[in-house]
Amino acid sequence: LVDEKLDIVGNPRLDIYKSIKFKQNLQKQKNKITIGVAFSAKAVSSYYGGENYALNFYESPMHSYPILANKKRGFEDIIWRDHAILHKMMECLNKIILTTDFNIVLRPGPFEDYRKFLFLEKKSNFRIKVDYKSSLPEFVLNTDVLLTCWSTVGLEFLICDKPVISIAGLFDPDD
Repeated sequence: LVDEKLDIVGNPRLDIYKSIKFKQNLQKQKNKITIGVAFSAKAVSSYYGGENYALNFYESPMHSYPILANKKRGFEDIIWRDHAILHKMMECLNKIILTTDFNIVLRPGPFEDYRKFLFLEKKSNFRIKVDYKSSLPEFVLNTDVLLTCWSTVGLEFLICDKPVISIAGLFDPDD
């Protein structure tokens, strides 16, 4: 993309990424890779009850739960909905913590209850930080790569030439 031709229509929050000052800040180097995590599982967070799905899914492998979707409609059914997204993301975070030395910054979605994710800080020996205070541009600046599942935050990372990894392909048992 040529900067002079970068036009973003309908979403003024993305204009900050055209700023030269912001782009210079992206050049800073870090000693260790920091993975940013952004996803939405609204239906799970708005559940009115005592269940803490994030904690339960972090501690339980996905294969321990039955697939609730009809095989012919898996893309549109429950397996692709919020419970599956949250479960697969918790599984990925657990694997990253166990197999790498990367740090992780989890940015809960605007409809998420950030307190439901605070257990991750202790369980990961504080390698996962739940960030519910910084702005989205600060989140982009302070992370090297994004792990997501269909979040529009991915667009902001791509605009800044930062890699985006989607867990969307991990739901199919053949993948």
